[in-house]
Amino acid sequence: MALKLVRKVDRKKDIFELRINTEGIFARSLFFRLEKANEEEDNVASPTYIITNSFKKKTNKTPSKELKKAIKRKSNYKNKR
Repeated sequence: MALKLVRKVDRKKDIFELRINTEGIFARSLFFRLEKANEEEDNVASPTYIITNSFKKKTNKTPSKELKKAIKRKSNYKNKR
């Protein structure tokens, strides 16, 4: 079975995980998608993604502290817009 490169790790907050596995090193980046990058952007075909944090891990489970960090950064980003 092939490893999915992207998977949703938090359905409620719409946080996704980019999964990279190279020579036994499991690198992950958490990110979210903006519906619109700005008010003038009407092109849904080219969405904007914001990477909140990246880390290495040794298990299949996403560390809760990394997920909490991503959720907080998403909230901070949206509040500043």
